[in-house]
Amino acid sequence: MSKHYAGARIHALRKQHGLTQVAMAKSLGLSTSYLNQLENDQRPLTVTVLMQLSQRFNVDPSYFSTEKDLH
Repeated sequence: MSKHYAGARIHALRKQHGLTQVAMAKSLGLSTSYLNQLENDQRPLTVTVLMQLSQRFNVDPSYFSTEKDLH
């Protein structure tokens, strides 16, 4: 199974909602450093975090399937 990175999508979603990394991390129950690593593609997106993002920000999980045109 391959690792999936969605840093650009997570960053775009955070900016759309006008959130800092601290605020977004807190709303997802994550550490700020972990969110930073996700945004910078230093950590792959896990299913758990994918579901948290999808539910918290009301986006379809497929939103995170590609990073085309966001870098």
